[in-house]
Amino acid sequence: MEANQDMVDGYLDGFEDHRKEFPESLSNRGRSYRHGWLNGLADRLHRPRWRNLAEAELAADLAMKEDQLP
Repeated sequence: MEANQDMVDGYLDGFEDHRKEFPESLSNRGRSYRHGWLNGLADRLHRPRWRNLAEAELAADLAMKEDQLP
């Protein structure tokens, strides 16, 4: 999986945010950003989203592919 800056930015924002769910105000962001934000939230709350690394990588790949669709 190659790095995606939107996903990294989303992760950092989700990790630093105080909210406990993805804010509606960010709904205009891409799937990669949302994926990263939710992972940052999960890490901040110590609640893993994925059972294993393969599952996490698949979800990240799908998010990046969805962002590339017209």
